[in-house]
Amino acid sequence: MFKVKEARSISDIRWAPGLKLVNLRENQKWPDQFYSEEGYHVEVKAPLSYHKGSWLSPKGIYALADYEITLKGRRIKVRRAVHESDPYFLKVLQEML
Repeated sequence: MFKVKEARSISDIRWAPGLKLVNLRENQKWPDQFYSEEGYHVEVKAPLSYHKGSWLSPKGIYALADYEITLKGRRIKVRRAVHESDPYFLKVLQEML
């Protein structure tokens, strides 16, 4: 079974339970390669939408990103809360505007 290597950069961002993003290039707007912790390859077809706006919490500012992915032959939606400390946060805000 394929083992996911630990990344030490933006590629190590957790997007949903059991999914790990890999190989996100710095100039790439949308992630397109995932591997599940079980070793299944996951392909992101396209982002569905962004929740317009953000919210404040005691832990900081968050924005939401929605994605539709294919996992084990099934299409599922993945929603990710992006915190302001996340390296991907500014990219999310730029796409929301």
